[in-house]
Amino acid sequence: MKLNARLFEIDFTSNPDAYAIVKSLWARFCADPKIHTPATSSFWRHYGENARVVPLEESKSFLLGGLYAGDYENKSQMNLFDLLKNFPVYLSAKLAYLSLNDDWQAAVRQVSSNTNRIVNPDFVRIARSCQSLVASAGSLDKKRVIVIGDGFGTCGSLIRSVFPNASILYINLGRSLVFDISFTYKAFPEAVHVGGESELNWELGSFTYLPAEDLKDQTLGGDVYIAMETFQEMDLNIIRRYFSLMRREKKPPILYSANRTSKTLPDGTVINNKDFGWESYDQVLSHSIPWWLNWGVRRRPPFLFHMDGKVEETIAIISNS
Repeated sequence: MKLNARLFEIDFTSNPDAYAIVKSLWARFCADPKIHTPATSSFWRHYGENARVVPLEESKSFLLGGLYAGDYENKSQMNLFDLLKNFPVYLSAKLAYLSLNDDWQAAVRQVSSNTNRIVNPDFVRIARSCQSLVASAGSLDKKRVIVIGDGFGTCGSLIRSVFPNASILYINLGRSLVFDISFTYKAFPEAVHVGGESELNWELGSFTYLPAEDLKDQTLGGDVYIAMETFQEMDLNIIRRYFSLMRREKKPPILYSANRTSKTLPDGTVINNKDFGWESYDQVLSHSIPWWLNWGVRRRPPFLFHMDGKVEETIAIISNS
């Protein structure tokens, strides 16, 4: 099968456990892309069908592409036209890359190289948000970090690169979770990768994958929750359920939220940041409208554009009182 700059082939031959997780997720959530679960908002009912997940069973590989959760190119498949088309994106990423400190620059280089993706503004945007989180909330070393809706495993992989003893739990729609594990595995093939259907694994440096469809009213044990432009794509009852889960934690967790102040979903539902489930007794550590979340660069004129809607960054301790 011919690959292009938007398709990736991930080979799981060296890790049977990771392959078993992906194969199970594919059978449950990807075999028929037109079937959606109750946890799927109208946004993902509209865009989720673009995700392409094709099993290549003879080689224990999967062919992936089309997920509406990040603008990534496969650098090993790029021709001259692809290189020229991506030059504005590449240049802007290089300039924004300078805003990262040495640790996060190294993380971007490592993860992009290991996963065969070009360094683009999405990489830098996520790394810059992680840098902002650490500046306000402190080191993530040995922390239990829950990433809600990562998509390509980029946020979790960058954190693991800077903090090798951080444990990452991905929660995502099952169809998108296939991408999380595939790219995280490619970035860290020797790490522990486990499914989260039963008891959660918080081994130091491990990656655990929990389908949002399997989420129960439970105590997850997270120290830090990250929702980077993901709450804005959910139905309000699902967002509030995550806030309820955070308030169940024995120790009040830190939430990093980067979401639009208001967004209209494809079914006409309006999702407002102020309605997510915040309480007056939550302790806000930082609140801003950062440039890296509100400006972007595209491949055609006008290259520089402002995001459709204002994106707020809020870092807060979510009270369980």
